[in-house]
Amino acid sequence: MEERKPLVSVIVPVYNVYPYLRDCVQSVQAQSYQNWELLLVDDGSTDGSGELCDELAAEDGRIRVFHKPNGGQSDARNVGLKQTQGKYFYLLDSDDLIRSTALAQFVEHCEADGADAALTPLEMFSTEQPEGRTENSHQIPELLNREETMRRMLLHQGIGHGAGGVFFRREVWGDLQFPAGILYEDYAVMYRAIARCAKVEVFPEPMYDYRIHTGSTMKSGIAEKNLVILDVGEDVTRFIAETVPVLKAEAEYLQLVTYLKTL
Repeated sequence: MEERKPLVSVIVPVYNVYPYLRDCVQSVQAQSYQNWELLLVDDGSTDGSGELCDELAAEDGRIRVFHKPNGGQSDARNVGLKQTQGKYFYLLDSDDLIRSTALAQFVEHCEADGADAALTPLEMFSTEQPEGRTENSHQIPELLNREETMRRMLLHQGIGHGAGGVFFRREVWGDLQFPAGILYEDYAVMYRAIARCAKVEVFPEPMYDYRIHTGSTMKSGIAEKNLVILDVGEDVTRFIAETVPVLKAEAEYLQLVTYLKTL
């Protein structure tokens, strides 16, 4: 029965995304796996997104809403992490979409293999709805150890260090928090998170649709505040050299590439 399956907490930080929020929520509601809770963390929205969160929660009892003053995406994610009730959690950004069999596949394989996390590539789109996408509901993931997972992340071989679309066992994530008030918070925390894993499921095909639009952090130009990525890169390289020294060269390579791209 469905209630015997592990609960998955889907965490969605919300800030001024009124035109996209309902689509995001509906992509969760359309999951073939139905034992989930959806945590909408309104980060001080001013465009009606907070009120829409309340409307959506009134329509579906599995949705919980948390309103807070604006503190940035990291702060909102941290609030969601503190409120999770599930064995697993999934990070979804409020203008993006999750494909309909994603949670089912993540739970199935993590439960069967005792994996601590699941990662997939993401697919970008710039239209109101993704067009021409296909969904493989029976993917066969690779079961990797932490070293190989981190190596592929560092070299961007199929997976990167973005947190959107990450599926994690809550007790393994533990007390990790996203650093508030800076850009590139995913880079800062994801290697530390994967370093806590014994086994990771890496899926070959996308199950996360990333919306590109004006204002997306991923597409914003370099400004002075963006230069924090150089400090983040140095910190990550130091962490990996100390924790997983076999990957020091790969970490230094990513740091160099990041530096060159920032110039």
